[in-house]
Amino acid sequence: MRKQIKRRVVAEIMRLESRAMLAFTPGPVVWDQVAMRGTGFITGIYYSEAEENLVYAQTDMGGTYRWDESLARWTPLNDWSKYNDWSVQQLGVDGMAVDPDDPNRVYQVAGTYNSPAAILRSSDKGSTWSRWNSPWDSTNSRYALRANGNGNGRTVGARMAIDPNLTTKLLFGSRLDGLWQSTNRAANWTKLSAFPTSGDSSGTASQVGISWILFDKASGTPGTASQRIYIGVATSAGTKVFRSGDAGTTWSALPGQPTSATLFPLRAAITPTGDTLYLTYSNHVGPNDATTGSVYKVSNPASATPTWGTLPLPVLSPGGWSGVAIDPADQNRLVVSTLDRWGARDDLYRSTDAGLTWKAVNIRAQLDNSSAPFANSVGPHWISDVQFDPFDSNELMFTTGNGLYRTSNLGALDSNSPAAFRFFNDGIEQALVSEIVAPPSGEAKLFTSVGDRDGFRHLDLGVSPATGSHGQSQNIRMGTGSDIAIAWNDPRYLVRSGSSSSAQFSIDNGITWTRFAAQASGVSGGEIEISPDGSRAVWDPGGASLRYATRTGSTWSAWTASTFTGAAPTDNARLAADLTLTNTFYAYQGTSVWRSTDGGANFVRLATTAPGSGSTLRSVFSQPGHLLLSTGFSNTGLWRSTDGGATWGRLATSALTTALEVGVGAAPPGRTYPTIFVGGMVSSRTGFFRSDDQGATWVEISDASKQFGIPKVVQGDPRVFGRAYIGTDGRGVQWVDFADRTPPTVVGAGISYDVVSNTIDVSFSEDVSGTLDVSDLVLTRTGTTQTFQPTDVTFDAVTKTARFSLPDGMPDAVYNARLVASEVSDAAGNRMASDTTGPFFVLAGDANRDRAIDFGDLLAVARNYGRVSGVTWHEGDFTRDGRVDFSDLLILARAYGTNLLSPASLSGRPSADGALHGSARAGRERPADVLRPESRRGVDAAVE
Repeated sequence: MRKQIKRRVVAEIMRLESRAMLAFTPGPVVWDQVAMRGTGFITGIYYSEAEENLVYAQTDMGGTYRWDESLARWTPLNDWSKYNDWSVQQLGVDGMAVDPDDPNRVYQVAGTYNSPAAILRSSDKGSTWSRWNSPWDSTNSRYALRANGNGNGRTVGARMAIDPNLTTKLLFGSRLDGLWQSTNRAANWTKLSAFPTSGDSSGTASQVGISWILFDKASGTPGTASQRIYIGVATSAGTKVFRSGDAGTTWSALPGQPTSATLFPLRAAITPTGDTLYLTYSNHVGPNDATTGSVYKVSNPASATPTWGTLPLPVLSPGGWSGVAIDPADQNRLVVSTLDRWGARDDLYRSTDAGLTWKAVNIRAQLDNSSAPFANSVGPHWISDVQFDPFDSNELMFTTGNGLYRTSNLGALDSNSPAAFRFFNDGIEQALVSEIVAPPSGEAKLFTSVGDRDGFRHLDLGVSPATGSHGQSQNIRMGTGSDIAIAWNDPRYLVRSGSSSSAQFSIDNGITWTRFAAQASGVSGGEIEISPDGSRAVWDPGGASLRYATRTGSTWSAWTASTFTGAAPTDNARLAADLTLTNTFYAYQGTSVWRSTDGGANFVRLATTAPGSGSTLRSVFSQPGHLLLSTGFSNTGLWRSTDGGATWGRLATSALTTALEVGVGAAPPGRTYPTIFVGGMVSSRTGFFRSDDQGATWVEISDASKQFGIPKVVQGDPRVFGRAYIGTDGRGVQWVDFADRTPPTVVGAGISYDVVSNTIDVSFSEDVSGTLDVSDLVLTRTGTTQTFQPTDVTFDAVTKTARFSLPDGMPDAVYNARLVASEVSDAAGNRMASDTTGPFFVLAGDANRDRAIDFGDLLAVARNYGRVSGVTWHEGDFTRDGRVDFSDLLILARAYGTNLLSPASLSGRPSADGALHGSARAGRERPADVLRPESRRGVDAAVE
């Protein structure tokens, strides 16, 4: 009977618990992207000739974008691409075209690494797409038309072109499979076998094929096909430029062309009258390794004997030529771009007399990178394309390996004034992401590791980091970031690996970085982990065995090889640090799992029957010994171990069939086990999913428009339930959150600094609930990246106030205080994003903090004068050297008689440590002048 009663009680508890779980129904979600701005190679620009301010950008691995003037940002057009759709999964685009008459029609050729081409057509500016898929060629046992948007030679011109006289007709020049034509607006395609070449299958121009296609509009009339067409091919053969005089039925070599096997036509432009052709040549197809080249002008290209002339541009050493554009309002004005001019850096050259003379635009001296400071250290390179706005000759845009630049005052060059170029990438996020760290505490919201641009420390998800990429301020950038990890219990400590022979560490929350001891030649990349307390690091670099290092204070030991019980893993092991158990690390490879409990010195193999094909190994924070393993494209789902890797069980076997990546985030309200996020397939639906019950059930958090190709990283936010970050293979970092929190409502009414009690007081505009800790207030010393953290906080939700106590020893300076309390919400559940005060300041010499430097402060100095250690600010140590001596007395003397000053007066003179503080403006004004009513405006709000 007791057993029956017990079973009934247990059953009732489970029933009630399940009802409670069902009752918890988080609201709808919204998506946004973490701002880095650009970071990737834009390969083409396509202006609409039918509508002002309509322009498209083509990338090599991030899809295409449309500029939306009303939003003042680029809108991505390929985020619907699914991971299991081979043609479009890697977001490469091999060609694009915009209808010259109909602003709604746009086309693109999708495909990467010689996947079967998918030619896409849209009649609503890319909001939706229809599709033609390459057929299978049974004769040659391959797809008939292949594409490679991220391949060699992606610097070349427009492979796809629309006949300007007959816009139902399109041509596409492929890399491997010759010339193709559609006569029904890309609904169907056929190969034009009459075109004489498909390009080279080996050598420098291997698999580049047709470089560009130009229709001569002057050779036809509206409604009938243009008769003359020009096509350039990247080939070592003597004939590289072809022409047709019968709308593409027959083809022949363009007479007079250079026949050098080592020069390739990359791009071309034709005048509206059709009587002049401009061509850029380089000795490599790019985007790298071009060391020489020429720009040619071809007069009367339709004649039997066109006239070829080499334009008088400088000989580049090294470097070639790529972009070329003709001013639509004046065909005598044109611009060309250099390519791979690494020493002097790439630039634009401009002619106003049809190429007779040229002037360097000198774009480096006129760049505005304020929207993406990382670009300052990289500079414009790989300028493959340059285009005029067809409606405004003053506007010109060019591509780089970082993104786009635009000027709106090109005409200023006519009067020898500069033309300002702005980094023009709002909305474009084009990075391959190798790892994401969402820290449990600290100022930074996110750390990323990305290809080519190292990665970033993100304080604001909507702003490209002001400090640039990792290592930029120390000039120790790696280039490509491979991995990054944070000490879970102490966010000051991070480690990272990348395309460098030395891993790096940070002891200031990722603000600055330092190299570990260099490794042997050929060692780089690989996964790296750090213990929760930041004292041990384990690294598996490519080209070397697993190894560990020990931190003592702020220094790290040399790397030492780990030892193993059982066969050791080889390169490319998956690593994880237990986020609860100090000095416990895990390594996974094949079907084996190893564990170390001594900080990586020794590993013991626990299991040889772990699930194979694992792609990501994740520790579950707050759950010692809990590990999650996603199995990637093997379609064997998600696995969990609760005993440190010794045994494994599959989660949601029937529903979760594919887990490409896995991450862990904050637990749902009322629960303790963290939320699990995956990217893959659940119940035959692809996308991203969240489980609030340890993987038993799953909620879809994406839709058909939010697929992003192949996910590389999935990670939850440990501080915000429901928020997750998706690291992509070309679309940067995307993030998802509940709609009622994104964008969050700022509920802070005000922040003020109390100079007497040395506290920051926060008041809220409405009833609030939640918690605050010291990491929720960020104190930044103006003009620097130096930050301070409060020592304690009291929070009263009833009175809607909070008080943060500030640390002693803050240098005399102007500060800004920023509240980043996402845990605080109002009655509607709106979360606080941030609220900022300032500036407030610490006044040098004001020992008793009464806003006046007077006899009371002199007494404090007098009582302690001559003490040589352990002296505090309040006892007169204004120089922060632990003693009170003549230097402190000098500070006091210079400021004696000063009352509270406005923040503007703090620019007067530096204190002993170089900070700024007030001194009646260095004695030039009397205290009475400083305290005039007009001089106090804004002071009460900022300081009182």
